[in-house]
Amino acid sequence: MAQAIAHFYRFGEFTVDADQKVLLFQDKPRPLTPKVFDTLLILVENSGRIVEKEELINRLWPDTFVEENNLTSNILQLRKSLGDNARRPTYIETVARRGYRFIMPVETNELGRSIAGGDTAAEVHSIPSTQSEVLREHERAAAETPTRPALLDGRSWLGLSLSSPRHSGVGWCGLGAHLGQSHRV
Repeated sequence: MAQAIAHFYRFGEFTVDADQKVLLFQDKPRPLTPKVFDTLLILVENSGRIVEKEELINRLWPDTFVEENNLTSNILQLRKSLGDNARRPTYIETVARRGYRFIMPVETNELGRSIAGGDTAAEVHSIPSTQSEVLREHERAAAETPTRPALLDGRSWLGLSLSSPRHSGVGWCGLGAHLGQSHRV
């Protein structure tokens, strides 16, 4: 019996079925045009990372010249479908003059299905996408490592902005204090 792998991404009350190219909200389909769906998929697959505008344009419209307005329009339609707000984002953060970042924690799920339709195996992965999740992950990894970890330069930490409005009150001082307390040399 042959097997196919179904790829799902879950965030909040949404599920993205990458194979069927469907966005579900509370298990009900939300209509998206193919390019808007592809935009969502690229952002979700790169959750927590800035996806440059040029990279998005090249992946969405390969070998075609399009203006940045086309991408802006896709992001606007996507935010509308997700119920997101550009000024106070829950899902998609605009990184000025650079690109976009999917900021909601995403759970990936690869589900093996036989052609006959029975579920055979599931594999779930969580992708940290917020500064606090990254800090907790770093602390967990440091606790499991027998040697002391080197202090990290916070600016290179997965490309996360430490002074974004979403993380107000947590900037370089907060990060420095946290690292100083948990990793004294």
